[in-house]
Amino acid sequence: MLDPTVREALAERVRRGKLEAQLRFVRETGEGENLTLNAPLVAALGQLCKQLASDFPAPTAGLDVLRWPGVLQETPLDLESLGREVIA
Repeated sequence: MLDPTVREALAERVRRGKLEAQLRFVRETGEGENLTLNAPLVAALGQLCKQLASDFPAPTAGLDVLRWPGVLQETPLDLESLGREVIA
């Protein structure tokens, strides 16, 4: 959590009075740099789709597969470096 880090940084700079603040972080999306593909799961799903092709002839689109749970994984935030940027 960033709260203790930010709280300590503020306490060093503000000596008197009461200070209330709210920190909100919104991760930018759209570039895809924080997403990774779960390649083993995609390979397994591809094999399953091939097995089902005779019973279900409609093709499976790649974009549909990306919507399935677990296929795309978000890389975790590096809270330590984010905290350094916040208090800089």
